[in-house]
Amino acid sequence: MQKKLLAMGLLIVFLFLNSGCAKKETDSGQAEDPYFNRATSDNYEEETFDDPLEFINRPMFWLNDGLYNYVFFPVTDAYEKIVPDPIKTGITNIFYNVTMPLRFVGDLLQGKGEEAIVDFWAPVFNAFGLWVVDIYYIDDNFDAEDISQVLASWGIPSGPFIVWPIFGPSNPRNTVGSVLGLPLDPVMYLGFPDSTIAGGIKVTNEYGTKNSYREIVEGAVDPYTSIKNAYQDNFKKKLDK
Repeated sequence: MQKKLLAMGLLIVFLFLNSGCAKKETDSGQAEDPYFNRATSDNYEEETFDDPLEFINRPMFWLNDGLYNYVFFPVTDAYEKIVPDPIKTGITNIFYNVTMPLRFVGDLLQGKGEEAIVDFWAPVFNAFGLWVVDIYYIDDNFDAEDISQVLASWGIPSGPFIVWPIFGPSNPRNTVGSVLGLPLDPVMYLGFPDSTIAGGIKVTNEYGTKNSYREIVEGAVDPYTSIKNAYQDNFKKKLDK
């Protein structure tokens, strides 16, 4: 037990002293949006999308909103205040490097050879920094590919907008893509409960770094519509890269 505590303490010190830039940054130097990549709250109510399940989605959205604001966000707010930024950056870098197989396969299935090479070698070079420090920086023009983007690039329709309990906005195509991508995520092979703990740390770290959900919802005339359009708009931007 003492050895585990010592190792954890050394890891925290190492993260604090050695973590580098955030894995992905925008031109302004801010970390990429973890909830809706590059999305903002501007003009989302002006767009409309196929939503035949709105009668189910709206109640589910408000249920999730309550869980987020009264259960999850208090945890991420505390995390944001307590955990130093260098440690959060180091954790971001670790998860980005570990999940290379998902991006690599996503690149190959879309015929993106250059991106596949870059995504493959990045964690190899970053291993010299124990995956905490980004020695090999990936150009922000390269998007983090996943199986959902592969299915979209193959012309598979998205289907209607869906709001899942806890997991939030999606659609049938992206839901299937997320499930198919699970075997490509090395974190899943840690086994229970380690994989669940790791996933919790990842999500908490993302929201503790930047809470885009809150930014989009606050001040919106119709928060449900703002979130729906933000999700759709973000995925279109990812496909354009």
